[in-house]
Amino acid sequence: FVSITVTSDTGTKLWEQKQVDEEGRALLIPATAGPYTVCFHINKRAKAVGDNLQIEMDLELESIQQAREAKHFSVSTRNVEDPTISQAEYMDRTIRGVKESFAYFRQREAALRNTNESSNTRMLLLTIGSIVILVLVTVFKEYKLQKFLKKKKFLD
Repeated sequence: FVSITVTSDTGTKLWEQKQVDEEGRALLIPATAGPYTVCFHINKRAKAVGDNLQIEMDLELESIQQAREAKHFSVSTRNVEDPTISQAEYMDRTIRGVKESFAYFRQREAALRNTNESSNTRMLLLTIGSIVILVLVTVFKEYKLQKFLKKKKFLD
């Protein structure tokens, strides 16, 4: 019954998890360096029960160069400290991510369009079938009514 919130120095929420019952894990990779605040909010109900609260935090701090080496960037051919290259790499990853998302959404749209078209076809066939059944029932009813009236000699 603990809520956890991580905020940046500007006050924006970077991560939040409400009502962690037993165990929770999170990985936060901030985009910029600076102070971050981690707040634990204990529910009143949890205090009343008298439960023990144990909090463990593993903080791993890496330099930019360590992060790049871990992500298999080629450090030997480029100047790692050049901010233009890191910005270009960031933009390249972002563009690649947008392209992948766009391709996924186009594929999803095509699948949904096929589902919509097949549903429309089924509804058209159901409507035509209903109209045919109604016409047949009406014709049959008229035929039976005329036959009955002729039998009772109300019609010549």
